[in-house]
Amino acid sequence: MDREVVKELIQDELTVENLCKSLGSLLQDSQQQAQLKADYALLLEKLSAEGAPSDKAASTLLAFMGVKTS
Repeated sequence: MDREVVKELIQDELTVENLCKSLGSLLQDSQQQAQLKADYALLLEKLSAEGAPSDKAASTLLAFMGVKTS
């Protein structure tokens, strides 16, 4: 994705106030909920384009490490 889909609350950003704000707006805004569902559907489509995402990730890592697979 070329944009933020979900607000990441990392380290000092993960506060009760920030978490309540993010979750509160998501729980109360049906438009935001619909957008999030659409974004996740698009992300799943992109990740699944050439097979299972976990298989692709494993193959990429193995290739990077120089491990030959059959």
